[in-house]
Amino acid sequence: MPRRPWVPARASPASAWAPALPEGEGLTVVVNARSGPGNHSDLLAVLRADLPRAEVVEVGPADDLAAALTTAASKSRVLGIAGGDGSINTAARVALARGMPLAVFPAGTLNHFATDLGLVGAGDSVQAVREGSAVAVDLGRADGISAVFDRFSRIFVNTASLGGSPDMVAVRERFERRIGKWPAMMIALCWVLRHEPPFDVEIDAERRRVWLIFVGNGVYRPDGFAPTYRNRLDESLLDLRIIDASAPLARLRLVGAVLTGRLGRSRVYEQRTVERVLISSRAPGPLPFACDGEVTEGVERIVITPSGARLIVYRPRRLGDGGVPVPGARRPLARTFSRRGAEAG
Repeated sequence: MPRRPWVPARASPASAWAPALPEGEGLTVVVNARSGPGNHSDLLAVLRADLPRAEVVEVGPADDLAAALTTAASKSRVLGIAGGDGSINTAARVALARGMPLAVFPAGTLNHFATDLGLVGAGDSVQAVREGSAVAVDLGRADGISAVFDRFSRIFVNTASLGGSPDMVAVRERFERRIGKWPAMMIALCWVLRHEPPFDVEIDAERRRVWLIFVGNGVYRPDGFAPTYRNRLDESLLDLRIIDASAPLARLRLVGAVLTGRLGRSRVYEQRTVERVLISSRAPGPLPFACDGEVTEGVERIVITPSGARLIVYRPRRLGDGGVPVPGARRPLARTFSRRGAEAG
C-alpha cells in the first residue's frame, strides 16, 4: 500500500460563497459528544478562545444530532460540525438543503473526509473561517427503494457500500489504530469471507454473485480493500470495487491475491471508474447498505451517482487554490502506510 501523500486533495476554490467571520459571528458549531474519544474539552477551548462570537452547541448521546443541526442552520450564516465522518454526513445534508457553507472541525476517530481536505485539527478550520477560505467538493448520491419498499435518498461525502462491506469496515477500524491498516484489513477480510455469505445482485443489468460492493465518492487510492485517500474532491466520478464470489475457490484465490500483491490481476476482484451504477437485489432479503460508515436500512434497488450539487467547505488559504500547498505552508501530520501490488482499474 502506498504512503499517503501529505498534500491535501485538490478541490475547486469557492471562497466567494464563504463569508469571512474573524470572530465567528454568524457561525454555530454543533459538537457531537459521541464522536471520537468523547472528550472534546480542548476543541471547545479552541472554539471559545479563537471564535468567541460563535455559538457552540453540544449534543449528547440522548440528543438528536440531525435536529440540532437543523436548528443551528436556521439561525446561522455558517453551519459548523465537530465530529467524525458520520456526523459530517448529517451536517452536509443540512447545509446542502439550506445552501450554506459548512465548517468541519475534526473530532472523530479516523476523520477521513477532514484529512482529505487537509484539516489536521480545529486550528486549521478556525483559520479558514476567519479568512473566509473555502472549496467546493463533490458529493455522492444514492437513490433507491428500501426493504419496506419506501423510496429514499442519501448523500455521502466518502463512500457507500453494500453487502458485507459495512461489517468489514467496522472490523478493520476496530484494529487498525493498534496494529496498522494492512494487518487490520487482512483480519477484516478473513472475518467477512468466513462469516458473511455471498449474495445475488444485478449490477447495471448484469447478474452477479458477490461478497462486497464498494462505491467511492471520487477515485480512491490505493486499489484493493483498504481505500484510504483521494487526490481530488471534484472529479464527479465514482470508484466501484467488487469482490466476486462466483469464481471457483473464490475465497482462497482472493486471500492469496492479497497476500502476494496480485490483487489487481485477480479475477475475484474488480475495480473501475464509473459515472453511475444501478444495483438490484436478487437475494431473498434486502441488501445491507451503508453511507460514510453508517449502516442504514436495507435496500432492494439503488442507483448511485455523483450528486451534481457541490458542498462548500471551509479550508485554509495557505493550502493554495485547489489544494496545492503554498511555500512555507505547514506540513499536515498523517499516518503512513506501505503497499505492494500493481494498480488496477
